[in-house]
Amino acid sequence: MKEKRMRKYRLVLQRLVPFLFAAAAIFAAVLLGTSSGLACSREETVVRNLVSLRIDAMNGYFSSQMSYKEAGELLKEAEADTLLQEDLKQMREFFRTDIGKVETFDIQNITFSVQEEDMLCAVVEICWRTEELDGSDCFTVSHSVICEKKNGEDDFKLVHFF
Repeated sequence: MKEKRMRKYRLVLQRLVPFLFAAAAIFAAVLLGTSSGLACSREETVVRNLVSLRIDAMNGYFSSQMSYKEAGELLKEAEADTLLQEDLKQMREFFRTDIGKVETFDIQNITFSVQEEDMLCAVVEICWRTEELDGSDCFTVSHSVICEKKNGEDDFKLVHFF
């Protein structure tokens, strides 16, 4: 009887352990932000961080969680050139309008077309969940981004996001 029970437990463990290893690998991949389970490249991390910072700043301001000055300072960390000026202008012009609030966003994929020492060009696929006047909405959009190093700086800045 005891031997039969041990055989049953062994069979369960033989089936359960591979499942647990697969689940752990998937969980690790999600935590790392990759679908392959491998760590992100430096360039992918740069683009991911800059896009996330831009979204957080704009959404923080439009949802009244940040002042114009606070959001502007965050944008200055992430952006440069015309994009920075356009975003600051949009924040002034569209404040207190019916712009949907970003509930969550998930950067699902980054595909590079250019990876140079001072320039990165990529298509960034973002899954957006927004809160609109008539309820929540969920959609995915591919955004083209260009990041450049400015004025001999070591850090990249977003210069285009469309």
